[in-house]
Amino acid sequence: MSKREEFKLEFYKERDRIDGDIYYVCISEVENNPYGSLNFLSFLDSVEIEYFINEISIIQKGLIFDPDFIYTGGTEGIMIEFNNPYFLIDNYLNIHMDDLKSILQEYKDFQKQNPVTFFDRIIMLLYKFRQMIKLS
Repeated sequence: MSKREEFKLEFYKERDRIDGDIYYVCISEVENNPYGSLNFLSFLDSVEIEYFINEISIIQKGLIFDPDFIYTGGTEGIMIEFNNPYFLIDNYLNIHMDDLKSILQEYKDFQKQNPVTFFDRIIMLLYKFRQMIKLS
């Protein structure tokens, strides 16, 4: 069973109805699911996801790591504390680093398996073009 299934999380790719941009989403559809706190993954870009995975790998090896690695643009407004080996997210979810690393890897793999396609990019450009016409 994947961590996504175990934590009852949904991953999907979504188009913004206003500007046409494509976003990847991580959300829990289950009410009162503590793992719903992992929805902050939706705000991480691929570089931040990779950075998190790499830093957790460094910690697992017992090497010196950057204690500020949890503070990225995608985690702004999210309270994340790290007390080896657990992450406390929004004072609600206490998750072991192995589990967080696994879900980050699954989310990264999902994004790779569901890339923004050429067709997606054309649609995004059409949205932008439509907005430009409305503004002129």
